[in-house]
Amino acid sequence: MTDHDAIAARVRQNRETGTPGPWKIGKNNPARVSREGRYIANFDPLHSNDPKCEDDARRAARLPDLEAAYLDLYDEVKRLLAALDDIAAAAFWIANEIHIGPEDEGRDIYDMALAIRDDASEALKGPEE
Repeated sequence: MTDHDAIAARVRQNRETGTPGPWKIGKNNPARVSREGRYIANFDPLHSNDPKCEDDARRAARLPDLEAAYLDLYDEVKRLLAALDDIAAAAFWIANEIHIGPEDEGRDIYDMALAIRDDASEALKGPEE
């Protein structure tokens, strides 16, 4: 299973200690990535003989924006999972409070509350790899 908590923590730390964005590819050398004239990475084809250097530099230059987008999505998913967990717990306790048993009318509501609880629990675990 992917440990997104650890990934998000590393990304946040790297953003705090590394060179902040925005990053750009070089004007005179599009295989270099820089910020305010300071080189961050060099994908110079003269040194590597790789025709993909400029593409790699463009990808690297987008890294700060991609990190920010990932963290925004990560935070939103965590918020939604917490809300789903709260809803599932509330539905379970409501069904418990009105004492719906296995043979009672309204059992479908009780089963739905249990299904919501179980689905929320599975969602909070995350996908298996």
